[in-house]
Amino acid sequence: MLRWIKRIAYTLLVLLLSALALAAFIRFQGVQYFFAYTTGGFARPLPKVDAYPVQPQGGNNPCASGPLTVVTYNIFNGAALVERLVERFANGDLNGFRPWSERVPEIRDRIASYNPDLIGLQETGWDDDIAAIIPRDAGYTLVSYKIGDFEYGDSALLFRTARFELLDSGQLWLGKNPDLPMAYGFKRLSMLRYAN
Repeated sequence: MLRWIKRIAYTLLVLLLSALALAAFIRFQGVQYFFAYTTGGFARPLPKVDAYPVQPQGGNNPCASGPLTVVTYNIFNGAALVERLVERFANGDLNGFRPWSERVPEIRDRIASYNPDLIGLQETGWDDDIAAIIPRDAGYTLVSYKIGDFEYGDSALLFRTARFELLDSGQLWLGKNPDLPMAYGFKRLSMLRYAN
């Protein structure tokens, strides 16, 4: 009988220590570090402010490039994945918000109506979600966090390919280590956020 009690106590101790180790691994962003080191997925640092100096033109001469149309849009949970998760785990209850699949055509038409040169999107999901509102053949280049084929567009930027040339890009994750993708901790219980 005593041997069984020792075995149960030992098993419970191993389970407790394993749970504590897993909690520490998650708390100190071990998952993010694991994927960053094993996939070469650290974020590209933002370019230095003085990397591309601007030469002042002076006078009243208009810019030779002509006017620019810039659109920014906070999509608010713009992901097919979010909609599928809500359908599966919350019985489709979006707390009064319209589903992503209903909003896509409206967002796509609204952005297209401005015919923008530069587009900034917030809270979009992956590149497929962005392509649902800005088709891949629409003449824009997408700049976001990318690792392999995975592209996370929470802070996506798009520019008209025929008008602009990408010189440099980078991300700053809003966490304790700004180069660590999917970092968190800039605010308690915060979402994963980055500046692009």
